[in-house]
Amino acid sequence: MAGAGAAAIAAIVGLWFQAVATYWSQQTARDQLTQSRENSEREVRAQASRVTAWVEDPVGDGIGKVHLLNRSPDPVQQIAVVLILGEGAGGPFSSVMLRRNDLGPCTEATYPLGELRASPYSSFGHKPVTPRRSMVDGFYFVDRAGHAWKRDSGTLQEVEFMAFYDESVDGVVVGGSVEKERADLCGIDAGGR
Repeated sequence: MAGAGAAAIAAIVGLWFQAVATYWSQQTARDQLTQSRENSEREVRAQASRVTAWVEDPVGDGIGKVHLLNRSPDPVQQIAVVLILGEGAGGPFSSVMLRRNDLGPCTEATYPLGELRASPYSSFGHKPVTPRRSMVDGFYFVDRAGHAWKRDSGTLQEVEFMAFYDESVDGVVVGGSVEKERADLCGIDAGGR
């Protein structure tokens, strides 16, 4: 009888250890799945996190510049930068969209604000847009995998591909002379800039 009782206790202890092992196996699998999802999201965002735009404030009596920066080793396409125009803009503009087809890998493009012109295809004709100051209100682009992104106020979010065509702006502008140079720290995360 004592042998049967010991066998029952051993079976109960064995089942308990099996239950604990199963529980920890499930926790490990859940943690691995979570880590895999986070890695996948990080991978999807990898290129987008290395692309940014900002406006350099003017120095003295100068005019600011719009900077587009791609620190990734791959080009980005379908670029649209929504600018809120500040002092000296004149004309019908208070916000405009600067459009560009692509920006090469490891490249920084700079547009002097004083050389922006309304697109000849816009309803404003080919008028100059000459603000001394401006700010980026939204920066849209498409990465190498075809994901569309919007960066604004330090946030980066994936958006529908055509979302930037829905932006309400007063006009579309084209740049005058564009200064292009190799981007410093290519491959480094652009962060909130």
